[in-house]
Amino acid sequence: MNTVLKAISVCLIATVLWITLSSYNKNFALLLSVCVCCGILIPAYEYLSPMLKYFDELQNGSGWDPTAMQTVIRAAGVGILSELAALICTDAGNASIAKAIRILSTTCIMWLSLPMFRTLMELIERLVHKL
Repeated sequence: MNTVLKAISVCLIATVLWITLSSYNKNFALLLSVCVCCGILIPAYEYLSPMLKYFDELQNGSGWDPTAMQTVIRAAGVGILSELAALICTDAGNASIAKAIRILSTTCIMWLSLPMFRTLMELIERLVHKL
């Protein structure tokens, strides 16, 4: 929790600095934004790491197909990173590029989910045939 409060404090200070810098030099303001966003990913990984370990334990203990858990983790990673990139593009004044990133990430997540949907449909089909 302490890490989150420190990260929020850094972000708020960076936001005030960004506002000040953007009136003088937008390039430095954007660079500041990118650096802070990348820096925030480091403590985010600290919170994500125990969840990844738990997913591994869950997968090993349940006998689930490893691709299912990997798909969920990859989809979450695509969503997080693409949203961050889209927000940076929006800050830089490129809302259309930000929207394109969001569309691309949505289609990528859908593509990643195809094997899970196929497995689900096969399971439903087997259940229906047994009834």
